Amino acid sequence: MKKFLTYSTVIMLSLAVVTPALGVNLVLPTPPAAGGPVVTGSSIVGSITTVVNYLIVIATIVAVAYFVWGGVQFAMNKPDEGKKILKNAAIGLLAILGVGLVINTISAFIGRGLNVG
Repeated sequence: MKKFLTYSTVIMLSLAVVTPALGVNLVLPTPPAAGGPVVTGSSIVGSITTVVNYLIVIATIVAVAYFVWGGVQFAMNKPDEGKKILKNAAIGLLAILGVGLVINTISAFIGRGLNVG
């Protein structure tokens, strides 16, 4: 278990270092014409949505890795530990997908300029 914690810590720190490089491919908005607005609400919503989507993808990859680790533990004659890991990974994955659904729904309403309520 200590090896797994060590490896997972190294992987998470590596992801923390590499994640900003993912943002390099983002399309930067063009500067506004003279006298135009500098920052629009849709550009802020688009940026936040992009960052959240990257975080959701990374969290989903981690949850799938925990699913695999739980399966390995289950196969290595540690069924109690494997079941616990699988259950926690399933709960985490459902939470990730739920948060993604809520964030994308809210950003769609804000991005379209719809008035809620």
